[in-house]
Amino acid sequence: MASYDPRPPSVAETNITMPDEPVTPHSITVPIIKGQEGFWTPRRKKIAACCGCTLVVAVIMIPLLILVIIPKYIQGILDGATISFKTINIANATDARFYLSAEALVENAGPFPATVHTPGIIKVSWVLDDGKEVPMATIPELPDIAISDGKGDLKAASSPVDVSDKTTIGKFVSYSVQAKKVVWRLQGEAEVTSFGITLKGLSMDKKVDFAGMEGLKNVSITSFNLPSDDPAGGIRVETTTSLNNPSPLAVDLSDVFFNASYAGSSVGVLSSRNFTLKRGENNLSLTGRLFPTQNTTTLAAVSTMFTNYITAKDTNLTVISVNSTSPASWLVQGFIGLPLNVVLKAPRPAPQLLSDIDLGPMEMTFSQNTPWGARVAAPQIRAKFKMPFGFPLSISRVKQSIDVLDSSQKTVIARLEAPEGEAQGNSADGNLRTGFSGGVLTTVGGQEAALSRLIRDLTTQNAINFPFRGTADVVAQTSVGPLSVTGLTFRDAPRVAGLAGLQKLDLGLADVRGGTRERGINMVLRTSINNPSLLTLNGLGTVGFFLKYRNELLSSVTLNDLSIKVSQTGTTTVNADSWGNPQSDSARLAGVDLLSRFVNGQNTPITIVGTRDSIGIACLKESMATVDIPAVFLGNPTKLLSGSNLYVGLLNALFTQTAEVTVSLINPFGATMSILQMQATISVQGRAISTIDADLRSSPARASPHSTGVSPRVKTKLLLSGTAIKALLDGLGNNLSVDVESTMVALMGEYEIPGLKYAQRGVPTVAKIEPSWNQW
Repeated sequence: MASYDPRPPSVAETNITMPDEPVTPHSITVPIIKGQEGFWTPRRKKIAACCGCTLVVAVIMIPLLILVIIPKYIQGILDGATISFKTINIANATDARFYLSAEALVENAGPFPATVHTPGIIKVSWVLDDGKEVPMATIPELPDIAISDGKGDLKAASSPVDVSDKTTIGKFVSYSVQAKKVVWRLQGEAEVTSFGITLKGLSMDKKVDFAGMEGLKNVSITSFNLPSDDPAGGIRVETTTSLNNPSPLAVDLSDVFFNASYAGSSVGVLSSRNFTLKRGENNLSLTGRLFPTQNTTTLAAVSTMFTNYITAKDTNLTVISVNSTSPASWLVQGFIGLPLNVVLKAPRPAPQLLSDIDLGPMEMTFSQNTPWGARVAAPQIRAKFKMPFGFPLSISRVKQSIDVLDSSQKTVIARLEAPEGEAQGNSADGNLRTGFSGGVLTTVGGQEAALSRLIRDLTTQNAINFPFRGTADVVAQTSVGPLSVTGLTFRDAPRVAGLAGLQKLDLGLADVRGGTRERGINMVLRTSINNPSLLTLNGLGTVGFFLKYRNELLSSVTLNDLSIKVSQTGTTTVNADSWGNPQSDSARLAGVDLLSRFVNGQNTPITIVGTRDSIGIACLKESMATVDIPAVFLGNPTKLLSGSNLYVGLLNALFTQTAEVTVSLINPFGATMSILQMQATISVQGRAISTIDADLRSSPARASPHSTGVSPRVKTKLLLSGTAIKALLDGLGNNLSVDVESTMVALMGEYEIPGLKYAQRGVPTVAKIEPSWNQW
């Protein structure tokens, strides 16, 4: 079969070998004759095909992209974007509308720069804790949001917000004050413009959460002043209150009124003018007054408030909002009844309200039953006091608890609990006068030695520092009512006059009661104790000292039921019981010399000394052991001789120069006084006229207690001279006064005093002539 050759004859013939397989359309190769391809070359055909496809795709996809894909993409970005509020300020609120100023951060808003516009109303709903949504307001319009790098800022300045439901938005406000987190749902239409293209019909539907106010927990009063009484009654209050709002929600509340209570009692009212609760720290100025009241529970609550404040203790008040001048009833509803736990911070350290304390006269009453304590009275305490407030008050009663400190003013050595006593004091002049009796002083365990030293110093020194600290409970009369304020602290170390060692001590004879061979002479000494201090010591019991003369202990000096009083003269006079029986030769000589000086009316310097055994009260033993008091033993002012009679026998006088004499004795003492032996010289105008040397033991010269007596006749040796003869003649005319110097052995009771010297000038003497010879 001949093959078909479609080529023109000019084309060289080409041998075509047909394959054995059947010919298919895909297997036929059509030869291209060079130079005869035409316009649609294979390349152009390919380009044309691609262009056609692209045109078809563009016609189909561009509308799809613009109308479907991009809006979907942008809506997805809108849905994924987040809004975080920095501030939400509610101002100029009415029942129907308020104005919103807000700042918010928009994040996750896509990679392209864009502007978001909300052309219509935005509905604001409150998302409840259970997820339910309650519409409460609408926002007609918000400012556009410029997006860059996926972020943008929403800044609304006084955008109007229409209230949808007053009740709901009121509940929302109340909820937001207490809640930790608040959730809104914002719903509305949105338009997005990017790269010159504006997409409309988008929706904005966002749940936005922000911090609630958490009950406004951190509230404290940072300044507190009570400057004066309030014209409406009670005490005016001025405070600055620090209030921290953790929520971005801020509210203009206009004037707000509060009721303040403590421990369940309403104590006063407070108000703040033009108050806006903002985010973060708020310094709220509150003024008001504390109510006057007669209710004992309320007075106790106010008293505790004052006590806490002046003793550096914070007070937890409950402050409840009761009204507001805002015209928005829903805003008032949201805040009315809101309880705020407010801390009234006390100043630290606690203010020292009492100063310049003068203890005045004090009495300490001791007892052996309480060897390390005493009962104390201080009737005339004076002090300065300064209250931290300006309102007037007067103090009517005071109760004190005092810690006595050691010299370092660090260690408490004793405590004095004083009962409540009357007081007079007012804040106008700042003077306080009070006193007490029946206070109880007790030694702190382990501080007995320190208390002993303090009392020792108080009794031996002219003045000491007396450091103490303590607390006072006062009853103050105020315009609120009588307040009992406890725990006023004070601390002072006033200079207190001491007993100066009782350095001015005089001993005078009150009486001689007698004596025994074993114990010696027994005298009652009138003891004058000078106490220059303002401290009276009572209940000292039996106090025993020793009388020392010429460095010899001569006698005991015992004061029974001793009290050392304070008087205008500073002198206390008591009787002391003395027993003297010196044992050594030197002590006996010193004792006789002292008694000789005494009976001759001479004052004698002596020393009164004490030991730890001088007193039975333990806390006073160290004080008594230091007693070494220069004193004066006052001489006896009473003359012992009232007169004498001289019996002269002429023959005796001429041949033996002797005569007889009797002496009239005056005994001022309470014991029988006897003269057992006498050596005497009788002089006139300094010249001896006779001497006596008589042993009277067989017939003593004796005078009964507080009486007189006449000695028996005793022999006297006449020293004849012109002076003696003249004296004899004067005696006969009852005009003779003689001077007597004697050394006697005296007997007081049963106690014999050898070597007692006595001299007396101007003893009236009567001479009598006897005619007979007296036999001796």
